[in-house]
Amino acid sequence: MVVNQTLTGIAVTPNVASVYQGSDLKFTAQAFDQFRKAMTTQPPFAWTANGGKISATGVFTAPSNVAGFTVTAKSGSVAGTATVSVVAASGWKNAALGKLVQSLDADGSISRQT
Repeated sequence: MVVNQTLTGIAVTPNVASVYQGSDLKFTAQAFDQFRKAMTTQPPFAWTANGGKISATGVFTAPSNVAGFTVTAKSGSVAGTATVSVVAASGWKNAALGKLVQSLDADGSISRQT
């Protein structure tokens, strides 16, 4: 018997993140079914944030104020959230250097954010 997948959950990654003022951070979403398996066909997601700006593709642009925000990916009536803290970039003499350091991957390599 084949059981159709039903969307029951959305995971947003990174789930908890920090970003410098005025910098961008890419969020991704993945939909899960009633068996906690990834949906074979991922639905479109509507992105919202309660501060800063977020694009239709999940790129969060941090505002100039230091604060915490919630990023939400929603499909139909199902939503997933993540939290992002905006931190002061003033510790860096060069804002570009601050952004570069922020973009270091866990293994120390650098990924270009688009």
